[in-house]
Amino acid sequence: MTAGGSDSGTITTHVIAKDTFNRSVSSGFGTADLGGIYTNPNPANSGTYVSAGKAIIGGLQPGKSFGAWLPGASAKDELSQIDLTLPTIDSQKSGLYVALETRHQSDGRAYRGKIYIDANGKAALNISRTATGSTETGLGDAALPFAVRSGETLTVQTQVVGTNPTRVSVRAFPAGTTAPAWQLGVSDASTAQVTAAGSVGEWGHMSTAGTSRPFALSAFQAWELGTAPVTTPPTSSAAPSTSAATSSAAPSTSATKTTAPSTTKASSTAPSTTSPAPTSTPPVTPPSSGSVGSVAVGAAQYAVPSGAVFVSPSGSDSAAGSQSAPLRTVQAAVNKAAAGGTVVVRAGTYHETVSITKANLTVQAYPGEAVWFDGSSVVSGWTKSGSSWVHSGWTNEFDHSASFTTGKNDASFIDPAYPLAAWPDQTFVNGTELDQVSKANAAGTFAVDYSANTLTLGSDPAGKEVRSSDLAKAFLVTGNGVTLQGFGVRRYGTPVPMMGAILLYGGSDTARNLVVSDNASQSLSLMKANNKVDHLSISDSGMTGIHGNEADNTLISNTYITGSNREHFKRSPTCGGIKITRSVGITIVNNSTVDNNSTGIWLDESVRNFTIANNTSTGNTKGMTLELSDTGIVANNKVVGGEYGILIMDTGNVRVFNNSVKAATSREIAFIQDARRQAASGAVGRDPRMPVPDPSCPWLLRNITLANNVLDTTGTYQLMVQDQQTNIPADKMNLSINGNLFTARSGNSAMPVAWGQSDNRTMTMYPVVSDFDSAKGMKNLQTAASSAAKKASVSSIDASAVPLPADVAKVIGVPTGTKKIGTFN
Repeated sequence: MTAGGSDSGTITTHVIAKDTFNRSVSSGFGTADLGGIYTNPNPANSGTYVSAGKAIIGGLQPGKSFGAWLPGASAKDELSQIDLTLPTIDSQKSGLYVALETRHQSDGRAYRGKIYIDANGKAALNISRTATGSTETGLGDAALPFAVRSGETLTVQTQVVGTNPTRVSVRAFPAGTTAPAWQLGVSDASTAQVTAAGSVGEWGHMSTAGTSRPFALSAFQAWELGTAPVTTPPTSSAAPSTSAATSSAAPSTSATKTTAPSTTKASSTAPSTTSPAPTSTPPVTPPSSGSVGSVAVGAAQYAVPSGAVFVSPSGSDSAAGSQSAPLRTVQAAVNKAAAGGTVVVRAGTYHETVSITKANLTVQAYPGEAVWFDGSSVVSGWTKSGSSWVHSGWTNEFDHSASFTTGKNDASFIDPAYPLAAWPDQTFVNGTELDQVSKANAAGTFAVDYSANTLTLGSDPAGKEVRSSDLAKAFLVTGNGVTLQGFGVRRYGTPVPMMGAILLYGGSDTARNLVVSDNASQSLSLMKANNKVDHLSISDSGMTGIHGNEADNTLISNTYITGSNREHFKRSPTCGGIKITRSVGITIVNNSTVDNNSTGIWLDESVRNFTIANNTSTGNTKGMTLELSDTGIVANNKVVGGEYGILIMDTGNVRVFNNSVKAATSREIAFIQDARRQAASGAVGRDPRMPVPDPSCPWLLRNITLANNVLDTTGTYQLMVQDQQTNIPADKMNLSINGNLFTARSGNSAMPVAWGQSDNRTMTMYPVVSDFDSAKGMKNLQTAASSAAKKASVSSIDASAVPLPADVAKVIGVPTGTKKIGTFN
C-alpha cells in the first residue's frame, strides 16, 4: 500500500496498536485491544473514562491537559489515527487542542500532530515537538480547508517518518470519507529532533480562554511503517494487507467465489528483485519481545553467525554463498548449508517455494533488510473483450479440493453463497485483492478458465500493477528444529489439502517475527510436536490464520491475527484465527485475534491439557471455543463481541478464571453438551494415537470451575448451561460457579443465568443472580442497574473473589491466592 501520499513513498505496514474502547473504565483509558495498558497520568483532572466504544474526556478544564500513551506500542516510523467527536461549538472560543503523539519518550519528548477547534466552526492543524518537561515548539500551522460542526466526528491522522530530517504530517477529514492528501507537513532537521522509536497515544489541551465541554475519542489505531527497498527491475508496489490510508481499518474480505475447473502446478523460480551490495555484518541483537505481533519487515535484527550462507537477488546459484559471493535462490542456499547452519537472506522479493529437510537450520533476514517471499507474479498483456479484460496464456492451475484430502470435496467446508472458496487462485490490482467469480464482468472481480488458459478482469488494468498467485507454498519444513525468522510471506495460492503456506512438519520448529498476509487458505500449519510460534502478524488468510494438528507441546505467543476466513468458508467446522485439533499440551498466551470471520481461538477434536491465558479476542464471530476436548485453564482473557464469548462444548475439567466477556450477541458464556461421545461407533474427531474410547477425553461436559469472571449485559444469556440431546441436567455436571460478577442492565433485558434441565429443552431462568446462588449453593455478585449504585457495588467486589490456585496464578503471572474479579491489567 502507499501510506501517506507524496510524503512517504511505498510503505509496508504493521499494526502495533488498536483500540475500539469497547469496555467500561471509570477513570483513565484502561487497556487497549492491542498495545497494552495506557499510561494515563492524572485521569481525574480531565474527567476521562471509557464507555460504549468511546473514551470520554468530560472535564478538561481551561489551562489543563491530558495524555494517554501506549508504552507497549512503540515505533520510529509510524502512522496513527483516531476519530474525534467534537464538543459543542459556538461563537465563544472553544480553545480545544487534540493531538496524536508519536515517538513519545519516557522523558516527555515527542511529536504532536494536532487539530485546534476555535469559534464558529473554525479549525486548524498544527505540528509541534515537545522537549523534556513541558516545553513545546511549534513547527507549522495550516487552516483546515472546511468548517466543522458541533458533535461532528472527524478522523485525524498523523505520520512521522525518517531522521535528519524527520518528516511529520497531519490531516483531518470527516469520518467515513476518503483520506485527502496530507494537509500539513513539516521537516524537522534541528538538533532537537526526536529520532528514537517511541510510544504512540493521544494528548489534549484546553486553552485558558476555552470552555470545558465534553468530547470523545474512538477507533484508535497505529501502524509501524517500513519503506520498501528500491529494486531493479521494479516489483510490486503492494505491501502487506493492512490498509492505513483511510479511517476504516477493518480487514478485507474476499467474498464472491463461484466456479471453474482443476489441478496443481508447482514451480520454483528465481527471485524477482535486487538487493543492496553486501556490506560488513553489523553487531546486532534479536528484537525485543515486548508487544503483540511481528516487528515490521525490514526491522528484524538477528545476528549473523560465522559460516552463514548468503542469498541475494543479485547473486548466482553457482557462487560460493559467502557474503561477497551470495547465491541467488534461498533453496540453493538451504541445499548448500549444513545441518545446524544459517541461511541469511538479503533484501528483496523471492518468488520461490523452499523445502527444508535438514535439522536445526535457520533461515533469517539480513539485519535491518526487508525480505519478502511472494507467491505471485506480475501479469501484463491484457486485451479488452466486451466489458472485461483478458490475459491469454495463463497456464497456472491449483488443486481446489474442498477438504484436507486431495480430490475429495466435503460439503461441510463450503458455504453455498461462496462456492469458489476453496479455489486458491488470487489476483491483486495495485495490492487490492479481487473477488473470484465465474465470469468477471464487474469491477473488483476476476475469473480463471483452466481449459482456455485465460485470466479475466472486470476492471481496466491500464496503468495498474496486476499480480496473480502462481505458487502454492512458501515453506515446506520436514527437518527437525528449523527456525524461520524476520521476514514476510505473502500471496501464496495454497490449496486446502496442502495445509499451509508455511507448513512446519519437522517438529521442534520455530516461527518468529514473521509477517504473513494474503494467503489463500491456511497461513501457518503445525503438524508435529514441540513448536514455538512467537511474535507473528498474520492477516487476511483465506481460511485459517494458524492451524495445528498433533502439534503436542506447542506454544503460540505474542501473535496478532486478523482477517481470517477472507474467502468465506463455512465458519464451522473449517476455520479460525487459531484452530488446533488432536493435540496435547497446547499453550496459547498473550495473543490478539481481531476481526476474524471465524472463531478467534478454537480447540477442537480431542485437545487435552491446554492453557489459554492473557489473550484478547475482539470482533470475531465467536471469541473462544473449546469443543470435544478436556483438561485445561482459560484465564485472564478479554473477549469482546461475537455470537458467543466463551463456548465450552462436550468438554470437561476446565477452570475458567478472571476473564472479561462483553458484547456477545447470543451468549456471553455457554456450556453445551450434544450427542457426540468418544465411544460412539464411527465418531469423528478422535486422536488416532489414543485408545478408543479415550478415557482422558470422553467428550463430556463436566467438572468445570467458573470463577472471578466479569460478564457483560449483552446477549440473550450471560451464562447458559444445557445438555441439548442426552438428558443430563446441569445439576449433574459438577459445576462450580462462584465469585463471578454479572453486570445488570436496567430492565434485566439480558438474562443472567439459564440452567438446563433433564429433558434437553427446558431451562430454569434466573433473572436475579442471588436467586440462582440460593438455589444452587453458589456465591456470585450482580451489579445494580443504576450507574451510581453500579460504581459503588464494583468498588469492593474483589473481597468476594475465589483465591487463585497456584497453577492458574502462575499462567496469569500473579501470586498464588490472589483475590480479584475480572482481568488483571
